[in-house]
Amino acid sequence: MSNPKSPLVGIPTRSFVIPGRREVVRGVFNAYIDSLRASGGEAVMLPPGAVAALNRLDALLLVGGEDLAAADCWSSGAPLSPVDPERDNYEALLVHRARILGIPTLGRCRGAQLVNCVLGGTVASLDAVGVARHSNANPSDSAIHHIRIGPDTRLASVLDHRVEIRVVSRHATAISALGVGLVASAWATDGSIEAIESSDWPFLGVQWHPEWFMEDVNPDRALFNWLIDEAKQRTER
Repeated sequence: MSNPKSPLVGIPTRSFVIPGRREVVRGVFNAYIDSLRASGGEAVMLPPGAVAALNRLDALLLVGGEDLAAADCWSSGAPLSPVDPERDNYEALLVHRARILGIPTLGRCRGAQLVNCVLGGTVASLDAVGVARHSNANPSDSAIHHIRIGPDTRLASVLDHRVEIRVVSRHATAISALGVGLVASAWATDGSIEAIESSDWPFLGVQWHPEWFMEDVNPDRALFNWLIDEAKQRTER
């Protein structure tokens, strides 16, 4: 039975096609739900049009998926098909609402890039060398690489002031120009931005996949702990 005092974390759903079925299913991967639960939160699915539901939630988790569709989000390169403009637009509304309400938000991979673009930033395609560090030739596999964490950042505080960690990664695009009010807080060895954060809103965005834990206790779990702790503090204010 769920703990009624657990913070409620909204997760925008995405579309999935089931082979042999005409219906399109909306949902999220279990890894996100399990990660939130392990940190003391409960996931609430947010289908398109449910922006008002954010008023009754304690935190927001923006997850991965397709490239961003809008051309003005790209400083170089272009999105790869398939894209989902409806999802982009809906999640952009959630970002604006979360920022206005001060709702703690964690974005990972696409979610981090989306927030950056909503706030006026851009993304770019990684070059061949960069892709080799951040992804894998087999789309079903992921890469593991090191990132450097900036001192005196929210991310450094969340990760117990570590200066370097290993992350699980699978992406071929990266944050380019930063959005208004955002700062970079971690970088890969090729110099690409691996994390962003806001000084006027409890937001963290990371390019890697913290829901894919490499160990039982690790820096990735700390990101979900941070989101739930921020949610609890918000409800207590």
